[in-house]
Amino acid sequence: MVGSSRRRTLRRRRANGGVTRRSTQPAPGMDIVDRLPPELLTEIHSHLGDADFLKRLAFASVCGASGHMFKQEAPCLVLAGADGADHEEAKARVFSLAARRAAAVRAPDPAMRGHVVVGSSGGWLVTADAMGTLRMVNPVTGAQADLPAITTGSIPFLAGGGNWRFCLDVDAFRRIRSGGAYAAMLILARTFGSPAFATSSDPAWRLAAPSRDGVEDAIHHRGQFYSISRSGAVEAWARDGDTGEFTSTTLAAGVEEDGGDGKLLRRYLAVAPDGRLMAVAKHSKEVRTRVFFTVMVLDEARRRWEEAAGIGSSALFVGVNASVCVPVALEYRGIRPNCIYFTDHQVVEAYLCNEHYREENNELREVGVYSLKHRKVDEIVGLGKHQRWPPPAWFTPSFL
Repeated sequence: MVGSSRRRTLRRRRANGGVTRRSTQPAPGMDIVDRLPPELLTEIHSHLGDADFLKRLAFASVCGASGHMFKQEAPCLVLAGADGADHEEAKARVFSLAARRAAAVRAPDPAMRGHVVVGSSGGWLVTADAMGTLRMVNPVTGAQADLPAITTGSIPFLAGGGNWRFCLDVDAFRRIRSGGAYAAMLILARTFGSPAFATSSDPAWRLAAPSRDGVEDAIHHRGQFYSISRSGAVEAWARDGDTGEFTSTTLAAGVEEDGGDGKLLRRYLAVAPDGRLMAVAKHSKEVRTRVFFTVMVLDEARRRWEEAAGIGSSALFVGVNASVCVPVALEYRGIRPNCIYFTDHQVVEAYLCNEHYREENNELREVGVYSLKHRKVDEIVGLGKHQRWPPPAWFTPSFL
């Protein structure tokens, strides 16, 4: 019976802590790959150059546990792809900075069909649909999992109806796994005054205690969540073992920086290669002008921010994704050091713009690379025009 089947599904979900993991069929040749020495697999992978980046990703995805031995891939962009006449032909596009081109990949169903990327971390994308359903997907391996819907828990605004997606500012979603358990953080509009959390033991979104002046961005670092507010105040979040509630501790007050006469558009939180926290501010002088960025580094001992002229031989990737700072090694061809690669961070605004302006968009305000040394924005070579909706997102390919 349908009702009995539904009840069994719900029981399985509760047993899994609210996360429904979707199994994928083993890739052809998996048994053969499992019998090959890891050193040989690494050698084969290294001979697949940048021009064959999709083949390299496909090869790594079938290598299972041996994938951790391969060279770490540089961050890539996930771009929207037009649906085919047949729904089964729906595609997404992955753009490689090294290869300077995009290639079509199958959009894993259902996590990337009719969904918008609202976050990414550790090689996984978090997607949402118009009904508030959240899913995680690894676009390389095709693995995916259902997560608690936005409509669960104690977010009161969502009771107001279907228009929540226009006001709910879902800019980042973080997930960690430890022994099968998970914890996730959902950033809401500043009007809420606090983020929401969900865990494997409590798979529903619960509003946390109000933070200092709201949360604008967050990362998972050193085993816990860190957030930054509009003013630049940094807080560390921890879960109370008795009550299960998440509360914050202030690590540093707001940022005092010289943004000139520019308008602050967004503040991001990132981790430098040496482990220090960085506050990255995105500014614009006029509505239609190019953006510029400023960087501050946190001195935790003194609990204050220090201005940084640049990020040295590293590159930073910001947007709806969890901000990623990577050292630019010689093998990361196509990535420029001391630069910030950015995408549009406003999902709701991107949707509204798409409703009014249907043309493709390659404006440097939305996607580009900013040189901290030369203080200018350039196009990302090879990217060209792309659809405005849904907005692109950075992710670092993971094979595990």
